[in-house]
Amino acid sequence: MIGIDIIEISRIETAVKQCAFIKKVFTSAEQAHYKSSGGDPQTYAGMFAAKEAVVKALQTGFDGIRHTDVEVRHSEKGAPYIKLYGAAAEVFKASGKQNIEISISHCESYAAAVCNIF
Repeated sequence: MIGIDIIEISRIETAVKQCAFIKKVFTSAEQAHYKSSGGDPQTYAGMFAAKEAVVKALQTGFDGIRHTDVEVRHSEKGAPYIKLYGAAAEVFKASGKQNIEISISHCESYAAAVCNIF
């Protein structure tokens, strides 16, 4: 199962000015990563696109799944990976699949992500 998403960085840059948006969409670990990476809006935009790509690959959208049920983590070398909680974890387990791959990319105006669940 594959999911893809693209988002205008400027949309996320505007949205993250609202604390309620940040708390609704990003986990504390994601917020910490954003701060440690210098506070570049590309970071939040990439994580947002990754969350969207994951729920598309799960074939559920955010129907019954919260944004914080999908967490974008990063390895020591900076490679992104996904950790699931709550309803997202249940859907993934029920799918019988065992692996989630995520790739995130940015340019000046857009962030995009592709997810492969297999």
